[in-house]
Amino acid sequence: MKIWKEFNSSHSSNITIIGKFEDVSNAKGAFKMIEDFTLASWEERYPSVKEFNDYWAINFHPDIPYIGLTDRDIETGIDNYPDITLEGDTIIISSFRTDNFGGIARLMRFSGAKKIVIE
Repeated sequence: MKIWKEFNSSHSSNITIIGKFEDVSNAKGAFKMIEDFTLASWEERYPSVKEFNDYWAINFHPDIPYIGLTDRDIETGIDNYPDITLEGDTIIISSFRTDNFGGIARLMRFSGAKKIVIE
């Protein structure tokens, strides 16, 4: 059974988040972590942001627990499975139907995104 948590009164938004990285290698390195974070609440992967931070501090960067991600960031309230793609030096998250994307933007920036566009 899945219990949906609503954090936004309007789930009709259809947001696209685009993170452009310095190079393909940098984008590839960040992709798995950003994908994992983006899908964490939808797939109920982590009971809290602490578990996410602990896992990725070991597998990506030891400073990840200090970038300020919160439980609200990881519990986005998405009501769909967003499309997440890697196209060269760019990570694109589309069909993201909630306005709670601050954690994703923070994580992209920490991972080396040089430009982040929210459409």
